[in-house]
Amino acid sequence: MNRWTLVLVLGLFVSIALESLTRVVNADHLDFLPGLPTPAIQNLLQDGERTFCVNAAANSYPNFVSQLQQTYDSQQAKLGNGNRQILGTFETVQAAGTAGCENWWNGRYDAFCSGCACSIHYAAWPIQTNVKLSLGYVDFRSCQGHEEGHAHGLHEQYKDSGGSIACTQRLDTVMDCGSGVWELQPRDVNLICDLYGVAGDHFHACAPTPPPCDPCWNPVTERWVFSDGRSFHPNSGCGEWFSAKNTKEWSVCAYNWDADPDLDGRFNEVMGDWVAVGASGSFYHDETGEWLSLVVP
Repeated sequence: MNRWTLVLVLGLFVSIALESLTRVVNADHLDFLPGLPTPAIQNLLQDGERTFCVNAAANSYPNFVSQLQQTYDSQQAKLGNGNRQILGTFETVQAAGTAGCENWWNGRYDAFCSGCACSIHYAAWPIQTNVKLSLGYVDFRSCQGHEEGHAHGLHEQYKDSGGSIACTQRLDTVMDCGSGVWELQPRDVNLICDLYGVAGDHFHACAPTPPPCDPCWNPVTERWVFSDGRSFHPNSGCGEWFSAKNTKEWSVCAYNWDADPDLDGRFNEVMGDWVAVGASGSFYHDETGEWLSLVVP
């Protein structure tokens, strides 16, 4: 597909999405935008970095660029991908693309609709994000975070079917409006990870949950803790074993005793006696109400 065949335009506060200029996309309950993966997503998956740039209007608007950098840094922290501003100002999307910019923020944009703060051509290359600076906002981060969410493939989460919209002020996503949320929320991060289907250096947030450790090291008690609750404290000798109820079971040991192999074993602290290797069975410890094994660890 030619990269310019699919051009979708999404605007914050009034959303109009056209696929190949023929089909209206209603967004009330969709998670993902159509036409994915976009060229920008494919590039992000390849090199793990989002580059962005601005035109002169956006560059000169008070705090706009610093807020934009905060938005990208927040997304980087939550996802793991890098970000980098292409320095300078670019007055056309073509010039931005030539400079290696993947998302061009256009601050000269008052014509899209009367109520829009931002809109995005997310499926184009490079992406073009339009900002209505004439609204005079002190903080554009909710707009910036929302549109960059589209760049990651996320769909609107406010109601926009039937030719009208209604913000629902959801706090669990940056893809609604009216809430002030400007950072990706766990719901958004999980969806992006599901969409990208990747893990690794570029997207630490998308790495699978590591399997539970068995044993796990407890730095406070300086013990290895096993899934059955037992624990082992290493020392300069054979170490010490503790039951699930923290009863010290085993301490001094002797293995490969050359003079008398029958002496191989450990001292059982509860019994107060030496137990040879090869013993079996268990006994009940009245004080703690637990069964303790006679098998020498």
